Amino acid sequence: KQKTAYEIYQCDWSSDVCSSDLDYHILNSTHGSRRMSRIASIEALPLRISPKTIWTFVSVTDADGRTGTGEATLNAREADLVAEVARLKPYLVNRPAEPAPLDVPVPDGGTVEASVSSALDQALWDLKGQREGKPVWQLLGPVQRRRIPLYANINRRTVDRQPEGFRS
Repeated sequence: KQKTAYEIYQCDWSSDVCSSDLDYHILNSTHGSRRMSRIASIEALPLRISPKTIWTFVSVTDADGRTGTGEATLNAREADLVAEVARLKPYLVNRPAEPAPLDVPVPDGGTVEASVSSALDQALWDLKGQREGKPVWQLLGPVQRRRIPLYANINRRTVDRQPEGFRS
């Protein structure tokens, strides 16, 4: 019988007791001769970027001391983002520091929960890339495009909005 995603990710992360082969594999994976690291801490980091802008990053530090970072910015919702990270922290600390669906209690979803979930996913992929010595794009699969359009908005004081205006 094929397992549902819910069945695949049922696990008591604090005790290494899992109900599926996938969870067993995640918990007991090794990189080289080391057992996979676990999440040691999670923190929300609101940073003032400009007089009008605060970006919120989420950092995930593993037990080996590596830190992965993801971005969860929502304009004027910094306190909500910080509160959501604090709410999730007890569910995530001691889990494997590996990208996987978050099986945590989520209130009726909204943009705050989605932003934090996305930032955590980014941070865990960042950690995986660091462990494997590869950029995240290589972990995600083969190159699909040689060029992609970009949008830049960090420097709100830039008058010239052409690419030349953003060059440092």
